[in-house]
Amino acid sequence: MGAATVNVGGARAADGGLGLGNLISGNGAEGIRIGGSRSTPYRSVVAGNYIGTNASGTAAIGNDAEGVLLLKADDTQIGTGKPGEGNLISGNGASGLRIAAVVTAFGLGLIRESNDPTRDVQTAARLVTSVDVARKAVSKLDTERSPRSLLADVKAVPIAQSNLVAVTAKGATPESAQNLANVFGESVVEDRTEKLHAQLDDAIKQSFNGSQEKYQEYIKKYGLTDEEVREFLVRPSVVQKKVQDKLTGDQKISDADVQKYYDENKDKPPISTPDTRDVQFILTGSRADALAAEKALSDGEDWDKVAKRYAIPPGPPSTGGDFTATKGQLETNFGNAVFGDLATGDVSGLIPVSEAYESSNLSGKCKPDCFFIVKPKSDVKPGGQQSFDDVKAQIRQTLEQTQVLDKARTKFNSLLAAQKKLTHYNPAYKPAATTAASSGAAPTT
Repeated sequence: MGAATVNVGGARAADGGLGLGNLISGNGAEGIRIGGSRSTPYRSVVAGNYIGTNASGTAAIGNDAEGVLLLKADDTQIGTGKPGEGNLISGNGASGLRIAAVVTAFGLGLIRESNDPTRDVQTAARLVTSVDVARKAVSKLDTERSPRSLLADVKAVPIAQSNLVAVTAKGATPESAQNLANVFGESVVEDRTEKLHAQLDDAIKQSFNGSQEKYQEYIKKYGLTDEEVREFLVRPSVVQKKVQDKLTGDQKISDADVQKYYDENKDKPPISTPDTRDVQFILTGSRADALAAEKALSDGEDWDKVAKRYAIPPGPPSTGGDFTATKGQLETNFGNAVFGDLATGDVSGLIPVSEAYESSNLSGKCKPDCFFIVKPKSDVKPGGQQSFDDVKAQIRQTLEQTQVLDKARTKFNSLLAAQKKLTHYNPAYKPAATTAASSGAAPTT
């Protein structure tokens, strides 16, 4: 109930009243909950009701949670002292009456760990009773008690079927207990806000190298406010980090896992590194251009000038095609020439481009054939096998990323399967069944 004034019941007829009392029993949560919405009730009265019993008050038909739960509902009166306006509260699954402070999962600015509201509110309840929040409460109360001593007197419980957390406390008086609960409710909101802003500040610093001046120039250039940057540009990266931490949190990559990967993949990157060689190359779009370029080079013309006159992309005319060639990652004929018998400083003959490379990379550029001309600038730099210590950090990162992707894929598939069970189509609008399209392998070079 969220109205400003709530009256539940009234004097029973047997006691001379109008018989307005209610039988409130057998509910799946609380019998009566007042408060916890945007408009806080005040001057409310609960009177003349049987809560958690049968109609005669002689047997229990309990509500699953509290009989009456008051969530920061000030000035609420339970019973009036007048004949017939007392309440019979008995047989309920939790307290007959609980008075609590209240916080919401949304109000804590939670970075969501799931799409499950129940899990979110449980997370919120744990945050309320954290040591960091207790330290803030100690400061607010100006008490000599330790944070853990205060925590022993405070309880935070998710409220069924809501995004609310009820915060209750023990104290020497009802007033002191209520004050302690309220302070914890305020402190957890402050603590979460501070931590979230600190994470966002760190993300902004990383994006702009710690320069507040660059950051201000950026938001001014694009007409953004600081709040918009935090909400739409920075917060998603913080969320992504939280999600990744959540996915990897319960299963760490062990040193044994890293060593096993190293032992089983010694012939693959990053453990094994291939041979490399620095070269210059010119790629021409016709035999005529290739022959003209070859003659110009043999006549002693400058390589860059010849390249500018005859080369086509991806042999950049402006650089003459400077390139570090990696063995096993090249167009077939190009690779055979570079890592064959061609000496450093010598100019190759015309090297025809393979059909596979032409069809996948040079469609429409060859008239009718393309050719490479290559000049090695250095000797071959032999590859080798890196030591375990050199690559273990990189291997661990690779395994963690694979783990995240596998878990994300499994979670996505389970959610998709669950959604399919819940989705029912009108026969006229049911989409046609689809089959996976076959895909041919890309041409290898």
